Amino acid sequence: MAASSLAANTSGPAAPTKTLVHLDAAAAAQMDVGVFGQQAGMQIYTQIAYVFAATPERAAVVATLQTGLARLVAAFPWLGGQIVRAAGADGRWHLHFAPLPDGPPPLVVTDAPPTMTMAALRAAQYPFRLLDESVVAPRRTLPSPAEPAERPVLLVQATFLHGGGLVLTIVGHHAAMDMAGQTAVVEWLAQACRGEAYSADDLAVGNGDRAGAVDLLDAGAGDPFALIPEQVRPVEEGEGKGPQPGKAPETRPPIAWSYFHVRQTALEALKDEATRTLPKAGGVRFVSTNDALSAFLWQSILRARRARLTSTSTSSSLSTFARAVNVRRHLGLPPNYPALLQNMTIHTHPVAWVCDASLGEASAQLRAALLQPDRLRERTRALATCLEMHPDQAGRRLSFVGHVDTAAGGLMLSSWTTAPGVDTDFGLGGQRPVAVRRPQFTPVESLAFLMPADRDGTVAAGVSLRAADLANLQADPEFTRYAQYVG
Repeated sequence: MAASSLAANTSGPAAPTKTLVHLDAAAAAQMDVGVFGQQAGMQIYTQIAYVFAATPERAAVVATLQTGLARLVAAFPWLGGQIVRAAGADGRWHLHFAPLPDGPPPLVVTDAPPTMTMAALRAAQYPFRLLDESVVAPRRTLPSPAEPAERPVLLVQATFLHGGGLVLTIVGHHAAMDMAGQTAVVEWLAQACRGEAYSADDLAVGNGDRAGAVDLLDAGAGDPFALIPEQVRPVEEGEGKGPQPGKAPETRPPIAWSYFHVRQTALEALKDEATRTLPKAGGVRFVSTNDALSAFLWQSILRARRARLTSTSTSSSLSTFARAVNVRRHLGLPPNYPALLQNMTIHTHPVAWVCDASLGEASAQLRAALLQPDRLRERTRALATCLEMHPDQAGRRLSFVGHVDTAAGGLMLSSWTTAPGVDTDFGLGGQRPVAVRRPQFTPVESLAFLMPADRDGTVAAGVSLRAADLANLQADPEFTRYAQYVG
């Protein structure tokens, strides 16, 4: 199945293509990270791991990766630096790139624990528990006081498996790139490892000035916060008053990451079911495989929580689903523009409706938001205007994912199905990855990812859930009809 059929692609005409200001090496190494990278919630790392069943001998692999990494940072110097916060010419504090005192970070080369073999990974179908960030990644997803204070833009680790095999993990700072941006970086790294030169277009886009890349709203457009009500936090009663006397702190249940495999035949069946049950009214005549799979996960996870959500009057009766969307084409920026440039489509419905709707009805709700390119463009420009022109207010008032109650009916989903997958050639003697996964990191309840498809078309969906919800999900015959638990 083509990756494009699984992407959360937007619809409608693209905006006119913008020409970015191409910076020289010195300027690119110190440019602004971009307006969306200024958000406090983006000061984390994104890891993507490529599992190889076999590779050339170790020295050759290390030499290829080291050479490729050196070529990459020579061409795109900001990738070899760090992210720092400093006052700009306008007197306002901004995050920007800066060289590291000791030069670009070297390739990290390490050995996996003896029990982590290719045979074990393959037999277990590449679960989270065998691909933990503490083993296969050079930097944790969430900042830790135990880690160095410097925040490198890009880190790469080669973890050699006992008995043969390799896990190659590429880690990007989220303020510098979203997964679409990291896709460009991974492709540029693979290109460098193969010894191929970069095109003039690659260099122009990769080293394009990020300042002003997103057009802000005109001053006469009104209050930008009013244009994105779904991303403005509600003012809670008692906010800022501190803990209530005599009230015990809430104990949160254990949460864990799990992968579920959805095979190609199941993906096709979901798409067929969604298409068959589309509502006759409403104007949505097509839904993608990604729409159907996303809606399926939303409905299934909410069914697993339904008894808990309806057992107490304090639980929210609404469910909010936030879905990451690549908005480059709507802002006139090329698909390989490497900065953080995504927004969320945000869907709020009663819990009962989400659980009881047909798959077609739920999928149509997701697709409908992608059929409004002008609204997506306006929302994204409004968000950028809030962050750029009102940073203090934005820090207090905005939530990038909207009103997602992660402990109740909320869900946040990012699709990586168009990221470089099992066909990616890193110049390792013709060997290609057998699986691409996000490593296990600190659980974040209600966060979910869709991985690039395996060679047989299987898509791994990674979800972070509390144990009781996971047990209910595994016991749901409607869910297990399409999805297989991996862990």
